[in-house]
Amino acid sequence: MRKSAEVTIGETVFTVREVKVGQLIEVFEPSGGGDAISFFDRIKTILPDLIGQDIEAVFDLYPSEVEELYEKLREVNLTFFACIGRMEKVTKQPLLSLFT
Repeated sequence: MRKSAEVTIGETVFTVREVKVGQLIEVFEPSGGGDAISFFDRIKTILPDLIGQDIEAVFDLYPSEVEELYEKLREVNLTFFACIGRMEKVTKQPLLSLFT
């Protein structure tokens, strides 16, 4: 069963969900550019499913509120972040630093 948790920030309720394997593949699949910008573009495509809100809802948050949402994402996706850590060791790429 897919893990999820709710976090209310201001008047907005975010339903934070566990990332799916297909979404992981979509984000980490090699692309022509392979740079951080294309990586973040790919993250933006799955973010609405992971937070239960349109991406614009994040744009209205203050940095401290983004941190609260991020902490809930980490809590629900512990396995995802552990996977990234293991991938860093194999690829020698600083993948986890993109999320911290």
